[in-house]
Amino acid sequence: MTLNLGVAMGQPQADRYPWPGAAAKTPVLASHLDAAAYAAWSDGKEETPANGPSWVFWTADGSRVGHSGVAFGTDKTPGPRHLRIGFTKAVLAGSVLAEGNVRVSALKPGAPYPGAMEDDDQWLPAQRLSPDGPTSEQTDRGECAVWVLPPGTTTRALRFTHVAPETDAVYEGCLAGALVLEERLVNLAPFAIPAARSNDKSIARIANGKSDGWNAWENMRMDPALRDSRPVVSGEHPEWVMLVWSQPVKLDALMAVWCGFGSGDIQAYAGPADRHPRDSSEMDWKTIASPSGFESGYPSAFWPCTFPFKQAVSTRAIRVRVTSVTPGDHPHVKNKPMDGRRIWLGELLALQNIKSADLEAVDRPKAEVVAAPHAPIPVPFTLPEAGYVTLVIEDADGMRVRNLVSETFFPAGDNIAWWDGTDDLGRDKDAASHGLYNIPARFVTPGAYTARGLWRKEVEAFYEFAVYAHGDPPWSLPDHTGGWLANHSPPSAALFVPASHSPTREPAVFLGAYVTEGPDGLAWVDLDGRKRGGMKWIGGTWTAAPFLCRDVAPGADTNVSA
Repeated sequence: MTLNLGVAMGQPQADRYPWPGAAAKTPVLASHLDAAAYAAWSDGKEETPANGPSWVFWTADGSRVGHSGVAFGTDKTPGPRHLRIGFTKAVLAGSVLAEGNVRVSALKPGAPYPGAMEDDDQWLPAQRLSPDGPTSEQTDRGECAVWVLPPGTTTRALRFTHVAPETDAVYEGCLAGALVLEERLVNLAPFAIPAARSNDKSIARIANGKSDGWNAWENMRMDPALRDSRPVVSGEHPEWVMLVWSQPVKLDALMAVWCGFGSGDIQAYAGPADRHPRDSSEMDWKTIASPSGFESGYPSAFWPCTFPFKQAVSTRAIRVRVTSVTPGDHPHVKNKPMDGRRIWLGELLALQNIKSADLEAVDRPKAEVVAAPHAPIPVPFTLPEAGYVTLVIEDADGMRVRNLVSETFFPAGDNIAWWDGTDDLGRDKDAASHGLYNIPARFVTPGAYTARGLWRKEVEAFYEFAVYAHGDPPWSLPDHTGGWLANHSPPSAALFVPASHSPTREPAVFLGAYVTEGPDGLAWVDLDGRKRGGMKWIGGTWTAAPFLCRDVAPGADTNVSA
């Protein structure tokens, strides 16, 4: 992978880093985009999206991509929808970087141009590398992925496909942007553990597969009160982010998406094998590139900055040592760097050129798991099957002193939860009113304590009937069998009630909502979903039943349904 430093018309000035298409050396030129072949397909109909293919597709010499991406297949019919981008000549496509809820395929050689989008036989599917191995499954909205095509693939068109299930609230596909690369590249960042000099608690966002927008990792909050407490980011006061693998990996380039800094050093770990890169000294890092002059790309919806290496490196960790903030040219970004103190990063991709290798053969290092320190008191328990556990600690009088574990997944067999010996009795009961939650750590009195717990298997949901209906009839009736549910909030609770406790003396399902003004806030329906009764307000004016449960213990009041 080599860096094309040529600046074509419409590209940035010489002191700025090349735009994404030029920096990645994409084989696609602006003249290759075929506006006549740019089309979307859904439910048997083809249409032309607005703005043209350059709005979402990076070329080596063209304009920057647009600010909104493209939505396609916006009709109300679930199922597949496609977006096609055609080329005036065949281009070599080793991999495609794309952001959106899509999967990628390329028009096969010999297939009639520009390709029938609905005919899968004309298209060659790409794959991406996931933690479970190669997959062709579509990504989610906002995710970016590197899609790999078979070796030597040349194509006249690319197809971006979104398959919408019936349960989706919105059926459309969305492509924020795409970039074709000649090399067959895979992203190894998901197999690493991210770390940072500042704000380490949210650093996992740089390798979560999403650019995260304004919720991306940042070294400091946009808080003016913090401004004077931080130095200006510079070579003397750098920030850094790193990716650490459990074993050395071969890398050919880095790519940063939504990059909120303007220059830095890319460094490979070269220290002792028995020293963790997070505990390293500056002498343990070897600088392999020092790019500068790049930008976040705002307001473009998709701006990947590619940083190729002169030669491949093998390392256990890669570090980006940031030495300046983003220029912040756009008015919306101008104040984000906080006078040179604040940086951010959406996604950091660690790219390996697999050349002609099979994607299945790519070595996927397991993410390193570092044992976290734990409290000193073990609470052992055994599960017959994997499931969700709730544990409480009680004193010798049976009074609960600590809610230790709540609805936490544990595997089958022997397990241990750890207790630090403190109670949670001093928690602030008025916390909800002022928004500050605090549980002071207070050690319990020495003595004998008992752990008591609940365990359940995972609840597997399956479709029975819709929780929304128009009612039969749609208006309210005196016996509450008409209409449906609340008009101010959706259903939030469901509970099965056996015939012995049902108001109809037949098995029923109770459905509850939080706030209602006119219709029922609680309804009971039969097992076919037909409404058999209801109540308007339960807990006071406008308040219905946001939560539902049933007492099944011996001695429970048989006159209470739920």
